[in-house]
Amino acid sequence: MDYWQIAHNEINKAYQARQMKNEGMARVCARRAASAAVKGYLSANKIPIPTPTAIDLLQDNRALEHIPQQLHITLEHLTLRVGADHNLPAGIDLLSETTALIEQLQNLCFKENLHGK
Repeated sequence: MDYWQIAHNEINKAYQARQMKNEGMARVCARRAASAAVKGYLSANKIPIPTPTAIDLLQDNRALEHIPQQLHITLEHLTLRVGADHNLPAGIDLLSETTALIEQLQNLCFKENLHGK
């Protein structure tokens, strides 16, 4: 399974949902994209994927211990509950954060494979 392709497809769907003014669907797609990227990173490093569901994986300590610390804030943002106004706290853009997460995890896999991890 090509987790990276899934991640890129889902983040593209997230941006399309945002263009259609559907932030709820954009958040769902961003979570699925991040989950696929985490699965791609874990798989590339021959680490078992502890749970198949996106939201559970983004919160699973067995997965998080292998993800670089600087990316944990994005994973936390992806699991935040929306407020009564159906929005996340100001200043959080899940789509740009998820795009960066995908790029960083994919680049780490590429570098680690180059250097024979």
